[in-house]
Amino acid sequence: MIRLAAQIIYCSPQNAITNGVIEIADNGEVVNIESLAHCQSEPESTTFHNGILLPFHPDIQALLGQNLKKGLEAQFFASKAQEIKTGTTPALWILSGKELFATKINAPLTVLSLT
Repeated sequence: MIRLAAQIIYCSPQNAITNGVIEIADNGEVVNIESLAHCQSEPESTTFHNGILLPFHPDIQALLGQNLKKGLEAQFFASKAQEIKTGTTPALWILSGKELFATKINAPLTVLSLT
């Protein structure tokens, strides 16, 4: 089992968890998703990521200059991504960048596959 935390877990356009943590079984199935606000303490084995955990590979160039929420929503639907929820086995990507949370997304951005 792995436990990943990120500033935002973008489960779907209707469900983004701020300061979230996700637990994934060895078979890739999501076992639990929650906000760290509900946790008394966090195991040292949790891997923390500075950015947004996504169920799709984002197109960085298409995001530049966009509003974060609108840009991610459009890409979520265009990619036909599976919502991150308990019992699913989604592909997971982390989107990060120094200016990621600015009013308009600026470069440089990086994307890494987590699964």
